[in-house]
Order: sequence, then C-alpha cells, then structure tokens
Amino acid sequence: MQDAIERRDCSRQDLARAIGVSPSELSQRLSGKRNLTLRSLACMADALDYDVQLGLIDRRASVTPLPRLTQRQGAWAGDRRNYNRTAPHLRAVSSDSNSGAA
Repeated sequence: MQDAIERRDCSRQDLARAIGVSPSELSQRLSGKRNLTLRSLACMADALDYDVQLGLIDRRASVTPLPRLTQRQGAWAGDRRNYNRTAPHLRAVSSDSNSGAA
C-alpha cells in the first residue's frame, strides 16, 4: 500500500481525509498496529485509483517451486523460515502468472 501512496504522490494525511479516518488511524493500519480489513484495504485502494485483486490458492494442489536466487542474482526479500512460520498459507506467485496485475 505504501508503494501505491508514493506512486500517486499522496500524503498520508490526504489519504486519511479521503477515506474518512484520522491520520493516526491510517498510520496504525499501515504499520500493522490495527487490523486491516478487506473493506478498509479496498477503500484505500479506491481512493488511490487502484483495484484490489484477491485469489484463493489450493494448498493441497502441488506447487511448482520457484527457482532459488543466488547471491549473484540478488537476495530474496525475507527469511524463508520466518515467512513460512508467520504465514504458512501464503505461496509465492511468479510475476508472469499474473495477467496484467500491477
């Protein structure tokens, strides 16, 4: 969401005003200190002229692993062990499997 805010050159105060919340509540939502509902996410995206795309992924279906990055190719953005521990139901999606998603 922070990338979308920056791309639209919108201040957090302006976004908070547009969605009808206080700047401190918006800050809490964006930092994870307050629950972010699908409705509030869609409201923020709409105010920034973005759409939200949500999909279900069958965890029982076989998943083709993405190729591992080496240090030469670039570092992966997170510690995979931590990623699986905090959100085991999430799967990485390769960028070419998204049809036109931003």
